[in-house]
Amino acid sequence: MTLLITALGLTLCLCWTSALTPVTSDFTLDGMEGIWYVVAMASNSESYLKERDQWFAGLGTFTDLKDKNLLRITHNSMTPTGECFQTVSLAQPTGEPGTYVFTKNGVDHVYKIMGTVKDQYAVIYDTNTNKATGEKRSILLLYARDKNPSMDLLHEFRLYSLEQGIREENMAIVLPADVKAVSTHIIPKSK
Repeated sequence: MTLLITALGLTLCLCWTSALTPVTSDFTLDGMEGIWYVVAMASNSESYLKERDQWFAGLGTFTDLKDKNLLRITHNSMTPTGECFQTVSLAQPTGEPGTYVFTKNGVDHVYKIMGTVKDQYAVIYDTNTNKATGEKRSILLLYARDKNPSMDLLHEFRLYSLEQGIREENMAIVLPADVKAVSTHIIPKSK
């Protein structure tokens, strides 16, 4: 009986494990370069959750500046008042595959590419610390090449977010910038 319960528990755990492709030691930026749509976000950080009604889709562009050993991260998005803005960051590799660091507006960022499949998706975990206040916060971002990601991809992001300890109510699919973030209830719970 104990063996049966253990086997059932392991089966349930395996069912909840996401299929997102992790970054490996041979990771290169080749598959990351170009334009991506930010299509979903997840965070347990209180300050991000207070801003949740301001989460909008945006465009991210990743450029490998090989000659300078830097990753240029460009984001184009919109404020809640409808104003467009762009941020550009130059991130340095840390030596850990897929991990980059940069400072922007007094905030130190650790940008970790958690998983990617070239021309399909990238999952990035952005952990940042405000230098002045010491506040730490983090957010998990799903980038897709297509602004209308598949339900399977959104489902995998949901499972991965849960694995990272993010509560389901703190996940959102973000729609184009003229539409506010939609609650997690539209992230599919099963395939």
